Amino acid sequence: MKVKGIRQQVSIIAMTVTGVVVALILIVQLAATLQRDLRHITDQSETLAQIVGDNASAAMAFYDPAAAEDTLATLARSPLVLMGRIHNVDGSLFAEYRRDQQDDISLASVDNPAVVLAGHMYVSKVVEPLVIGSTTVGSITLWINTWDAYLKIFTSIWLSLIIWVLGIVIAYLLAERLNRRAVAPLHDLSEVMITVSTTEDYSQRFEHKEDNEIGTLADSFNQMLARIDDREARLRDAISDLEIARDQAEQAARTKSAFLANMSHEIRTPMNGVVGMTALLKRTQLDDQQQHYFNTIEKSAQSLLMIIDDILDFTKIEAGKLEIKNSEYSVRDASAAIAEFFAEPARRKNLEFIIDIDDGVPATLIGDSGRVRQVLINLIGNAIKFTDQGKVALKISVIGDDYHETIRFSVTDTGIGLSKDEAPSIFEEFFQADSTSTRQFGGTGLGLAISKQLVTLMAGRIAFESTPGVGSTFWFDLPLHRTLINPFMSSMRVNSRDTVSNPFSTALGNSTENGADSDDVINNAMQQEGGVGASYAASEEPLRWDAKVLVAEDSEVNQFIIKELLAIYGITPVIVENGQQAVDRFLSECFELVFMDIQMPVMDGVEATNKLREAQKQQGINAECSIVGLSAHAMAGDRERYLEQGMDDYITKPIDIDELGVLLKRLLKPQSSLMLWR
Repeated sequence: MKVKGIRQQVSIIAMTVTGVVVALILIVQLAATLQRDLRHITDQSETLAQIVGDNASAAMAFYDPAAAEDTLATLARSPLVLMGRIHNVDGSLFAEYRRDQQDDISLASVDNPAVVLAGHMYVSKVVEPLVIGSTTVGSITLWINTWDAYLKIFTSIWLSLIIWVLGIVIAYLLAERLNRRAVAPLHDLSEVMITVSTTEDYSQRFEHKEDNEIGTLADSFNQMLARIDDREARLRDAISDLEIARDQAEQAARTKSAFLANMSHEIRTPMNGVVGMTALLKRTQLDDQQQHYFNTIEKSAQSLLMIIDDILDFTKIEAGKLEIKNSEYSVRDASAAIAEFFAEPARRKNLEFIIDIDDGVPATLIGDSGRVRQVLINLIGNAIKFTDQGKVALKISVIGDDYHETIRFSVTDTGIGLSKDEAPSIFEEFFQADSTSTRQFGGTGLGLAISKQLVTLMAGRIAFESTPGVGSTFWFDLPLHRTLINPFMSSMRVNSRDTVSNPFSTALGNSTENGADSDDVINNAMQQEGGVGASYAASEEPLRWDAKVLVAEDSEVNQFIIKELLAIYGITPVIVENGQQAVDRFLSECFELVFMDIQMPVMDGVEATNKLREAQKQQGINAECSIVGLSAHAMAGDRERYLEQGMDDYITKPIDIDELGVLLKRLLKPQSSLMLWR
């Protein structure tokens, strides 16, 4: 279809162009001929009118119409003159000549230079004035027959049509020859192109004999095919190499994940011993020196945990498995908790810590309070860390209009600031302004990177301004989702969490179910800084349970720690060393709760959990017993994976006392309450 179209187009174009050009030439030539002949007739007629008029002027001078008609009668010698008239100045007829008594109406309607048909004749009219001396005494009008001129044109038209047809025929023949010489090779070339495009076989070549532009085009096409064929070969090799690199990268990613998971487990397992022992040690009587040593140990342990948690959060964000959980929270309660939390660190550095909340900020918002709190802790913590004198201020305000409102959290300090060279990389992971900053202030360089990712996940943006030696301002904007305060709902929310020993949990309206996710940042940081929450658990009155609890744990240190932690809540657990022993004890005794370690010899926690669930479902053994995963695995997706394996809940090592209390309260019925002292 494409080739036929080209051929047809070539022929049509050739004939059309030839026809138009020939037609235009003939029309111009005919028009010029007609105009020339008419002009010749007109000139002759005007000359004749002047001669006759001069001869008739004497007759008009003596008012002799007969003499004037005799003069007009001489017009009979000219076959072109059909009629002649002499008129007075006033337009009245003075004398007249007619050939064959022509129709007065037809002839009289002729106006020079127009040409009209009078009967079967083409007639034109010539008018010349009659002047005697310098006085115009009248005019002479001649009617001229121009039929011969038009007859000549009609004959030329027929001849032109014949020439025009011959031109078109010749153009068609030339177009066909052009098609054979030029279009046919293009047709063959297009066939090769279609074949190559369809089969993607770049080894084909177009054979030709032309030594012209078409031959050059064919040679270029063949060269292009050769290059494409070569590039295809290299591309296939590159793809093969990329597939190998991809497989290696995927394997490296799996190795990385496995390494991080293993390192997280191996680090958290002994950290459970350190943190657990410090928590137990906190409840003993210590002298001042021992308390100082204890605070140092606790702070170091919690610092290490915070670093581990940052790395895990970063890996969760990289894996796209960190979720934003929205719920109601109070900005003012959160700010009060932040103020209480950073009061001591600011006091130690003699810094003024200010929190300013605009009146336009709603009482309650909807968002992930835990992640907002994590970003604020990072920003305020950095501000205090890098400020030696002056102040640190947190300002919360609403910006935008009624249709696009956002809430802005802004942290301003009078610290060391950042240079222009440091600014572009400030939100990159593992970035520190320089090595001296790392040595002086510490940190992993993940805080701001994680903050940026968290703000982005919450559909916000984060930015900063900084001047070296003057200070910095970091702010982040989040979409403002207002909510109406329901006093009944608010009361219910508080009551449902009134035994959480961390005061920040209730104040911030924590959205997590057990506090394991969004509260761990505050809990860890709070204990790290030795703030108001460090001794809270030891001074409160925890609930106590008289419950039968089974613990499957292979580490002797962890066995001791969870045993002592459960003892705080009045529970003396049954402890076994592997999953098989847990299954055996579960089938023979009644339990209300099972803590199942994941990684154990003989039988791991997942397999053991499946067997316990099978016993509950098929045999009805301990049907109401809950199973809680207990592991140092804290990578992205670990919690979800183990919950899908049939566990009711999941807590990570090191075990947090408050988190443990929240879990026990949810899964067990409290029996009594008892005051515990250090």
